[in-house]
Amino acid sequence: MTVDDEPDEAGGRRSHVQSIERAIFVLECFTDEEPVLGVAELSRRVGLSTSIVFRVAQTLCAHGFLERAPDSDGYRIGLRAFQVGMRYRLHNTLERAAGRPMRELADKFGYNVYLGVLDGDDVVYMSTVNGHGPIQVRVTVGSRLPAHTTAIGKVLLAALPDGPRRRARGPLSSLTPDTVTDPDVLAGQLREARTRGYALNRGEALRGVSSVAAPVTDHTGRTVAAVSNGFASHLVSEAEFPEIIDAVVGCASAISRRLGRDDGPDTEGEPLGRDDGPDTEEGPLGRGDGRGERR
Repeated sequence: MTVDDEPDEAGGRRSHVQSIERAIFVLECFTDEEPVLGVAELSRRVGLSTSIVFRVAQTLCAHGFLERAPDSDGYRIGLRAFQVGMRYRLHNTLERAAGRPMRELADKFGYNVYLGVLDGDDVVYMSTVNGHGPIQVRVTVGSRLPAHTTAIGKVLLAALPDGPRRRARGPLSSLTPDTVTDPDVLAGQLREARTRGYALNRGEALRGVSSVAAPVTDHTGRTVAAVSNGFASHLVSEAEFPEIIDAVVGCASAISRRLGRDDGPDTEGEPLGRDDGPDTEEGPLGRGDGRGERR
């Protein structure tokens, strides 16, 4: 990641915009795996001098978006950044619509439930609800994984107009020995997910962990997210999969109805979105780009 110092079209330096870009690049360096970073490492990652990075970090600290890490010369994400992020979550219609159906699914089997959207080639986890089972597969809200390694990702890729063909063009990274890295095999899985209306993951992102995912659609029939149930593979037999699949699909449908999807006069639900009429016939995964709404 580097930051340009080239002039804009008017010939002047992009001073204000550039300062904002630099601050964003610095903030994006922090991850769950590396929550504390020093000026030297930040400088290396963004491609700027240590003096510039120090000034950016100090400005971010002054406004609460960064803070000095205790017993360290490094920085970490500050409380103000958390507060801004929470405002997005509180006003996000998708997450509000998903809350109760996700809790009901988590209570049904005791496994954790996840809500994710597509961001480029990755899945970003927007919400999680922990179950009551003895083994918990925890995912941090805001974390991301390569889409092809997750059931949520496969559902969302399959919903893209050119999903199977689009993803098959690039190399596929491997997270476990079971990760699908053959583009042709993945393309077949995406076609199957599009036909069935759900996708499976068997130890492809984390060894010994399986999941089932189904699409969430809005009032237009567009796939905007996916919901999944994650569990330790040894806890679920093949005979139990159909019941979990039905429950996950039902959860996704309940969320979709709360977003305003019209399933007919006999369905139950509390729509939170606008209803523009019945869905178009586009198959079980619906229509659209498979990306979550960013409100």
